[in-house]
Amino acid sequence: GDADGAAAAAGLPRRRVRARLRDPHPGPGAELRVGLFPFGVKHGIPLEADIVLCVRFLPDPFFVKGLAPLTSEDEGVKRCVLGQTDTQLFLSKACDLLLMSLKGFEKEGKAHVTIAIGCTGGQHRSVAVVAELARRFGEGFFISARHRDIGRGGGVCMAYTTKAQSGWGGAGCQRREWQGRSRR
Repeated sequence: GDADGAAAAAGLPRRRVRARLRDPHPGPGAELRVGLFPFGVKHGIPLEADIVLCVRFLPDPFFVKGLAPLTSEDEGVKRCVLGQTDTQLFLSKACDLLLMSLKGFEKEGKAHVTIAIGCTGGQHRSVAVVAELARRFGEGFFISARHRDIGRGGGVCMAYTTKAQSGWGGAGCQRREWQGRSRR
């Protein structure tokens, strides 16, 4: 039907278009679901993104000996990206911006928000930043992530954490431990 045509035209998954056509703005009080989407700019910006941030200005682990073939799911790459002063400053400022935006989306009754974080290939910087954002926002929102370009073998869904029962609790941008599990 209409969803199939819209999905094909936009290059989006049919189920996502159908869900938005069914209930794009369920109203105040609905639970906001946040999708984090690391991607490689060289593979194209995701069309379903509501917010797009670029981290290509951060030092690239691709050029660090031994890290190029790895992804940010490897500890060495994660440390290389998150250990940078500029990364921590970016995360701090991005959290402020995103928290304000997410609270506004939630207030307006938006059901789904997709935040896309881009780096050159979608393997190192964007993946590490998404994992850290998931950790920081897991207290206040239902978080999921889809890694489109990691390994360029298709999307991998990573379930990081879910919204805590206590709601905001002032913890929206604080570091939180998370359980990661990969589902194909």
